[in-house]
Amino acid sequence: MSPSTGSPSLQSSYKQFVADLWIHRTRVLCIISGISIATGIVLDLVLYEEHFAEFVTIRILTCLLLGLLYSALHAPRARTVYRALGLCWLILPVWHLSLMIALSDGVVSPYYIGNILVIMGASLFLPWTLWECLTACCLTWGMYAAACLANWLWMPGHDTPHGFAVVNNAFFMAIFPLIGLAASHFSSRSRYREFKLRFDLDQNKRELELSYQKLSALDHAKSQFFAHISHELRTPLTLILSPLDQLRTSPPRDSTKACGPPSRSCTGTP
Repeated sequence: MSPSTGSPSLQSSYKQFVADLWIHRTRVLCIISGISIATGIVLDLVLYEEHFAEFVTIRILTCLLLGLLYSALHAPRARTVYRALGLCWLILPVWHLSLMIALSDGVVSPYYIGNILVIMGASLFLPWTLWECLTACCLTWGMYAAACLANWLWMPGHDTPHGFAVVNNAFFMAIFPLIGLAASHFSSRSRYREFKLRFDLDQNKRELELSYQKLSALDHAKSQFFAHISHELRTPLTLILSPLDQLRTSPPRDSTKACGPPSRSCTGTP
């Protein structure tokens, strides 16, 4: 089931849902990335003491840029450019890792694992489609390859990279993003199906509420109608029954009083 299928109202609601999800999760990733990059100073001190000052500067600059991105995600216009902001988040940690790889050991640098963590986290956490995730993977591969090539060409004192390191890093840089691609694809489809079910349930609930309101209005109109009819019928019946009740409850009149003094016509004597 694809997000391109469904009614226009469903597609519009799903786009708003995805935009809110992008913004919220990109904010969370900015926080996680900032903490991870800041704590990576320990690795710099242990692995690359000779580049410690340079790497700390790169990390501080990246954290500042992540802070600016986090602030931009709170702007009202962020809903219209949420995909671009999500891509900016991906570029920042990959850029800082690639720069440190280029300044240190190139292909041999263990910091390539950071790129794997970034692309895996983005694939599993951000609501990317398959093509968006593939674009992010290609961007990560390209930046890593450029960093390794720059280190080999311009950094003095480095020999040709060992074939094992190249094959090892290339394998893991390829296999883990592929897993992320598959996870992103199935997660995207599952997310849309779940949203469609909730959307249909809400639509049915609104329709039931509307039907209930119509039935309540109809029942009220029926009650009002019968109340008016009862009033219209009760008024003339009251006018008819009231004199009858008075006649029924009044004492019978004496026939002798009605006839007056005894006479031959009343007594019946000839």
